[in-house]
Amino acid sequence: MVIELSVRQGTVRVRRAVCGIDAGRAVNPGLIKANVEGGIGFALTNTFKSKLTFSKGAVQKSSFHDYPLLQLAEMPRVEVTLLESDRPPQGVGEVVLGPTAPAVAVAMFQATGRRFRLMPLPQTV
Repeated sequence: MVIELSVRQGTVRVRRAVCGIDAGRAVNPGLIKANVEGGIGFALTNTFKSKLTFSKGAVQKSSFHDYPLLQLAEMPRVEVTLLESDRPPQGVGEVVLGPTAPAVAVAMFQATGRRFRLMPLPQTV
């Protein structure tokens, strides 16, 4: 996973996400790519917007109406490369959730010279 982002007037914007994936023999490459693209959107929501707060031991968020999601205008261009493989087909469920936040954090360090180690990562720096 490689993330390309910009920081303009202190605002972080992910411009492009490039993901290489070895899913074994691809039975339906289009479906795999669509799953990875959607997963990146979900992972960026986790990276920048997901924060649970608690009061008296209970989560304060009650449902999706008070849980911010990545907006369509915030979605970067996504490029997915499927690696050729003779292995049997593999699952591709949420494979992009793990590498997305670290890739964003590295890109933010490259852009700002500052390390960000706590999530959600800031969208303004």
